[in-house]
Amino acid sequence: MTEIQPYTPPTTDLAETDSWVPVLESVADLSRKIADTDFVPSAYRGNTAAIAATVLYGRELGLPPMTALAAVDPIKGTPSLSAEAMRALIFAAGHDLRFVESTATRCIIEGRRKGQESWTRVAYTMDEAKTSGDAAKNQQYRTRPAEMLVARCTTRIGRMMFPECLGGFPSPEEVMAMGDSAPQSFPATVTVTAPAMEAPKPEPKPKPARKKATPKPTTPPQPAPALDGPPLPGEDGFEDMVPEPQAAPEPEIVDAEIVEGEPPAEPLRSDAQSKKLFALLRELDINQRDQGLEMIGSILGREVESTKALTKTEASKVIEALASMRGPVDAPPADLPF
Repeated sequence: MTEIQPYTPPTTDLAETDSWVPVLESVADLSRKIADTDFVPSAYRGNTAAIAATVLYGRELGLPPMTALAAVDPIKGTPSLSAEAMRALIFAAGHDLRFVESTATRCIIEGRRKGQESWTRVAYTMDEAKTSGDAAKNQQYRTRPAEMLVARCTTRIGRMMFPECLGGFPSPEEVMAMGDSAPQSFPATVTVTAPAMEAPKPEPKPKPARKKATPKPTTPPQPAPALDGPPLPGEDGFEDMVPEPQAAPEPEIVDAEIVEGEPPAEPLRSDAQSKKLFALLRELDINQRDQGLEMIGSILGREVESTKALTKTEASKVIEALASMRGPVDAPPADLPF
């Protein structure tokens, strides 16, 4: 059984633990000099800090500065390593790769670690890319399907068999498929630390005895006061006070028709009746308002305050009476002032 080694804290000498410390100044100077040149990818151009970080990261993988800038590509805020650079690092470490099949629908790669005899086969197909949604997220699966399958297959076998060569980098194709977060990389070793000894807990102090609360005197419920007035629904005597329903009166029958309520109001005189009435009054030389209303009132047998209140029946009666005095009217003049 493997024995778990105790955890040893790292040394505090940065020059011994971090090999980039002695070259940091040189890398920063190089980054400033090439930041605005065309040899720097557009994603890094003008960003001295990003260029320096890329060069240092590539240095840990064994990539020269300019190669690191060309191989490392930031996708959605995540640095990614191209599939070509991954294969180059695997070959540089002495391992073997060989392509068994590479088409627009499937890629098969076999890998073998340095010093081993057996090969490990890995495949990535277009059907898998469609099922996982990778093909929908990256349009290059439609324009460059074979290259995309090779890139994903390279990442798969590299992460499976040669993780120390990739340095935890995902490929650009992986980042596009995974979204904003890159796949997690797992450490080669696991450090286990012994749990700290817990200090003995002090004995709890006895809690002071609580005083018993004196119960408050309870007041017996008082009956509700009687209310004067008639009984309410649900109380005794309420049914005796409800009047018996009375039958609705039958409607009065007039000329075999049922008349309910008051008869509708008769419409008022029309404009044509008004013009004819005033024309007849002028022919009778009645031009004063009082004289005209008095004449109309005598015909109707009631006092008339305005011709506007005459109904059609009353206007017809007045016109008929005035016409019998003067005859028919050919051309009615303008309205009189009443």
